[in-house]
Amino acid sequence: MNYNSADSIGIGDHVNYKGTEYCVLINYVKGDTDRTGYTSPDNWTVLIDDDGNRTTCYDYRQLVPVHKLVQDI
Repeated sequence: MNYNSADSIGIGDHVNYKGTEYCVLINYVKGDTDRTGYTSPDNWTVLIDDDGNRTTCYDYRQLVPVHKLVQDI
């Protein structure tokens, strides 16, 4: 199941992108303005992996949510 829109991607979501698991660091939605006054002309998402490496995805349809199971011990 992929995301239906860029609006549905949340900060901290775990996703698979091109075969690698990432965490969503920043999600810009076309036309939305952030608190610094930047208005994104396109949808794009900044992802970060467990080693701190960042990559950018320009097509939210390529992001596949990963459902993490949290187990109490």
